[in-house]
Amino acid sequence: MTTEHSVEAKGVIFRLFEPIAELTPMPHKLLEGWGELDPQMLKMSLLSLMIFPFVMPIPMAKLHGYQLNEEFYQQLAKHNIALLENGICGGKR
Repeated sequence: MTTEHSVEAKGVIFRLFEPIAELTPMPHKLLEGWGELDPQMLKMSLLSLMIFPFVMPIPMAKLHGYQLNEEFYQQLAKHNIALLENGICGGKR
């Protein structure tokens, strides 16, 4: 992604996720089942999962072996959903 495309992508992302900024504090329903997690940190984690893959610099993606294409983003979306449903440790600590 060129710098021009990166700026364009960031603009789209900010427009799409701007409503999330209004979720302070986050609605009670979104916090159910998360225990004592800090709502602001939870919101940051969710935003990071949703936004970072689209603004990651190409050299960083290449360094870690990622090919940022449609297949990758679909696989990542499924993974993030599973991660949120099961937690990083699968609910086991």
